[in-house]
Amino acid sequence: MNSNKVLYGIPIILKDNIATKDRMPTTGGASVLKDSFVQRDAFIVEKLRNAGAIILGKANLSEWANFMSSNFCNGYSATGGQTKNPFGMFDVGGSSSGSAVAVASYLCPIAIGTETSGSLIYPANQNNVVGLKPTVGLVSRDLIIPISENQDTAGPIANTVSDVARVLEVISGEDKNYLEYIGESIKNLKAGFLNDKYVKNEYRENDEDILNEAKEILQNEGMIIKNIMFEKEVYEINLFDLLLFEFKRDLNIKKIVEYNKKDKENYMPYGQDIIEKSSNNNISISQYNDLLKTNTLISRGALDKAFKEVDVVISLSNYASRVYACAGYPAINIPAGFRKNGEPIGITIIANKYEEDKLIKIGYAYEQKTHKRKLLKKCNDG
Repeated sequence: MNSNKVLYGIPIILKDNIATKDRMPTTGGASVLKDSFVQRDAFIVEKLRNAGAIILGKANLSEWANFMSSNFCNGYSATGGQTKNPFGMFDVGGSSSGSAVAVASYLCPIAIGTETSGSLIYPANQNNVVGLKPTVGLVSRDLIIPISENQDTAGPIANTVSDVARVLEVISGEDKNYLEYIGESIKNLKAGFLNDKYVKNEYRENDEDILNEAKEILQNEGMIIKNIMFEKEVYEINLFDLLLFEFKRDLNIKKIVEYNKKDKENYMPYGQDIIEKSSNNNISISQYNDLLKTNTLISRGALDKAFKEVDVVISLSNYASRVYACAGYPAINIPAGFRKNGEPIGITIIANKYEEDKLIKIGYAYEQKTHKRKLLKKCNDG
């Protein structure tokens, strides 16, 4: 075996908005693209194949990466139907739901998802697997169906932090050995736990207990724990209008709208109000540029201020996804157990740009002390 084939023989499932040159279409979950085939692999697919990976198939997703309808059900697409959570009647997360479920259900050890704002972290959280959203620009977006050029990125989903690190090493644009950070000491690193009322308003059931447990575990590993807070304006970032503009600019929206109207029951059972809003929006280029500048300044300003005091920011699930997403900064979600009703929950660690090494180092230490990744009963029972 070639020593460079670090993923030799490993089956990987791709989110169905990542193009492959084979017998599989790349649909984004949309009926209008059900027969869409491309002339070459996306760059990250080429890198995966060169590393020896076997592209096993495409995973269902929330159609158009969850940018179709405000009435949508996470995990639904016209081409793939409804993705379900293997742990029960819980939200499956969107939009990389199929990728997360594929790993959680042991259909594959590794999957690739994409994120604009929470679309990788949230399904990883909801399905008790590890998901890493890289710094925007670290991983190529070539031949991936877009929503936002400023926020979109592909990233790995797996059962373990080690596997996530291994895949990131292959698909990233950096010549960096992320596996070397596995097992490194996290002593004296500083963790800032989000403690403002705007995040706490999102808490459910025993969320605070889970966070307190994480604090204790990381403190026992030698980390310095602090509480930090963001200002209200961070949670009021106008992301929606930004995405409306970019979606219309980069896709043939009018064709999509008209096609779906031909068979509403099958092509758009939840409607398509977001796509129509995108098609009809009159946001000017100058308004868009101002909005992009404002969003970036607010999100990066909040995080950069925090990173003067701490190495990472920690919260739960996708509670802070808009902040790191608009900043273009990396995040990782690690299984942290289950709420009292059996719903999976994870901690989300956010780092400064291109500091995925800290996410891997801290995520691995937390994972090894908790082992909250749960085997499904049906798998254990044979």
